[in-house]
Amino acid sequence: MSAINENMNKVIAITAPDKIAAKINAEDKQRRNFMAEYDRYKINKKAYPELQLTPDAYPLMLELFEACKKHLRGLTLDEIQRQQDKVSFRYFGRSLLICLCGGDYKLPNQVYLAICFDESNPSPFAVIGGFKLPEHWD
Repeated sequence: MSAINENMNKVIAITAPDKIAAKINAEDKQRRNFMAEYDRYKINKKAYPELQLTPDAYPLMLELFEACKKHLRGLTLDEIQRQQDKVSFRYFGRSLLICLCGGDYKLPNQVYLAICFDESNPSPFAVIGGFKLPEHWD
């Protein structure tokens, strides 16, 4: 019986680090892919300021936008106000900051999300316009 347990422990010892290494490699690849797309987005935005995001051109950016919106919908207004309208958020293995900009915009009951890397002096790399306020924020 102890030989069976010993063999099982060896199998667990071998597979656990392999699974962790595979997960780290997958996250690293995803992070690299996102950063490559982000760099391409920055270059294109500078060269062609009128360029609009489209799902086929920047699928990872749009995936990030949807993840940001989903994350915000799960928060209460009190949680957001405690963070001074700057919500920390992890995605693609990066720490991001979602800044909510409300005020006198053309669309009532909507906010604009400025997404930036969580750094000492964040500057938005993308802005989502007209994010509808979740009902539980009223």
